Amino acid sequence: MERRTFMAMLAGGLLVAPLAAGAQQAGKVYRVGILGEKASDPSEARLWQAFRLELGRRGWIEGKNILIESRWAEDNAARLPELAADLVRLKVDLIVARSSIWVQAAKKATSSIPIVFLIHADPVGTGHVASLARPGGNITGLAALTTDLAPKELELLIAAVPVAKRIAVLWNPDTPSHTLSLKAVAEAGRRLRVQVQAVGVRTAAELEGAFAAMARARAQAVHVLGAAIFLAERQRVAESAIKHRLPTIVQSQRTSWRLVA
Repeated sequence: MERRTFMAMLAGGLLVAPLAAGAQQAGKVYRVGILGEKASDPSEARLWQAFRLELGRRGWIEGKNILIESRWAEDNAARLPELAADLVRLKVDLIVARSSIWVQAAKKATSSIPIVFLIHADPVGTGHVASLARPGGNITGLAALTTDLAPKELELLIAAVPVAKRIAVLWNPDTPSHTLSLKAVAEAGRRLRVQVQAVGVRTAAELEGAFAAMARARAQAVHVLGAAIFLAERQRVAESAIKHRLPTIVQSQRTSWRLVA
């Protein structure tokens, strides 16, 4: 099963508890808000289709006892605060957020409406939850713990390309957890005696320019931190890495998942 499909199905299961808390109100139709990335992306469509299927398996049928309001960033993270505020104005009963960027916007918009995230690299480090065992507040979901994994991935990259002494790290400055991962990678770089250079990318249009800049700076390998934009543009990332002859490792979230509850 595709990783993101599994995450969406699990998130659908996580929604049962907050929705069921008010299920005594017979006949009420609950409103679920979705903060997503791009409506036209086929992989995004599959993600939310799996989410709806899992809700259906658990008795929550769209148009019958729930309504789903979707809001899409469309590659523009600056819109997220407005989109989150719109869902709050609609008085949704629950907000589903893709990852840390979406959680950040939702958290600023409400402290009372439950928020469930599909995946989060470091919900504790970003301050979105108090702890994994006792998150507190109104936020929960599935944690990937990628801040801990990022230095290990750097080690793997150096082991695969031992001549590499200048490592470019591709990150998204809009992703709250990336600041933590970048710091961890930089500390690991000092220990491993390699030079780490951060290259920030916020939109798909910036990817080719970023790889060209890495090549000009004589980077010898690339470490790509996990983010929705890099996943959605994975083919472009791979093509750019091949074009500029840069060995590349891409952060994976297949392991180390933890339920925040």
